[in-house]
Amino acid sequence: MALFTNMFMFFPSELEGIRPTDVALVCTFAILMLNINIISSIPKDKYYKYSVLILLYICFQFIYTIVIKAESISFTLKVLRIPALISFMFVIRTIPFAAISKFLKVAFVITVVDGVFFYLEFVGVDFLPNVHPLDKENVYSCTLPVFTFVFIFCCLTKYINIRYKNIFLVFFLGILILSFVRTWLYGFVICAGLLLFLQRTDRKLVLRYATIAIVVLPIILNAIDKKDSFSKADSHRDMENILSGDFLNPKSNINAENGTFAYRLSMLAERVEYLWDNPDKIIFGVGAIHEGSPNNIFNFYLGTSNQIYEMCMIESGDITWVPITLRYGFVGILLYLYFYILLFANSVKRKDEYIVMAPIALFYFIASFSSAFFEQADSYFVICILLGVMSKVEEQETYCVE
Repeated sequence: MALFTNMFMFFPSELEGIRPTDVALVCTFAILMLNINIISSIPKDKYYKYSVLILLYICFQFIYTIVIKAESISFTLKVLRIPALISFMFVIRTIPFAAISKFLKVAFVITVVDGVFFYLEFVGVDFLPNVHPLDKENVYSCTLPVFTFVFIFCCLTKYINIRYKNIFLVFFLGILILSFVRTWLYGFVICAGLLLFLQRTDRKLVLRYATIAIVVLPIILNAIDKKDSFSKADSHRDMENILSGDFLNPKSNINAENGTFAYRLSMLAERVEYLWDNPDKIIFGVGAIHEGSPNNIFNFYLGTSNQIYEMCMIESGDITWVPITLRYGFVGILLYLYFYILLFANSVKRKDEYIVMAPIALFYFIASFSSAFFEQADSYFVICILLGVMSKVEEQETYCVE
């Protein structure tokens, strides 16, 4: 977890030379090679097969990119080393379920500690290099503790016993609100409602959460208004842009507020249009081209900026589907989209604590339109944990039935 999260958020995400995430990838492959006999005995369930499918497509993309001469070997490896982290799922599958449960308790404590330092950033105590709430140039550009979204729904479900559950629910919800990301806030409201509906929450619990909602909802709405006023955006105008279909024309959105939902969808539409105009790239994309490579000769109208590039043609910290669509084509879109479907479909009808996977999967899907979910190493740590846990749970259930 330390390696995947840049030493629990205390190292900057942009480091020269070898990064902790690179060490994580090397360690993962080393563990797999040293335990090849154990790995080969893992049940080949749907979660295992999905992870294998992603890895095979990554290998295919490496060969495809080199064969069509879209990128150099070094830059291709720099791009594909992040999605290759899904191989950690096989390591998770070798760990006893009891040990995973103990780890999640430790991860909960670590997330709370990170959350405390996250809050301290807003009063000027600067410890986390990727959280800049008081920096005028990077305001509201914040990296959240990696398990925030997971534990916020764990605190919301009636099936999981957590001491001081309501306090921690408010604690994690406060972190979510201070992200000032409208899509995440709306997504939480939708997914929280879904969870309460799925678990047929009793009236007493509904009343308790309704009370919390009465207090928290004005804060959420105020956070949205603050984000709008800072970015000079308008949520209503943003929605009108989407409903009218104006977002489909990238040229008409050049002057749109960077970071709005319509702007992100317009970026995606522009990349889809590019693939449509280049039929030979529709299926598998343009290849694993790096943003900083000389082979990045794209000249799109829309793009987001980051700490390195003034305007990104491939990468996007605002929406994960832009680089996936452009690099990996429609096959890549389907493969990554299936992650959410796999988790949601196999947890939505459960009657135990693992029903929480349904709103988590839906939330991460909604959040993918406001974050680079599949382009971040810490996201793959969460992905591997979620896939590994569901795989272990269903394996145990199958074993008990037999």
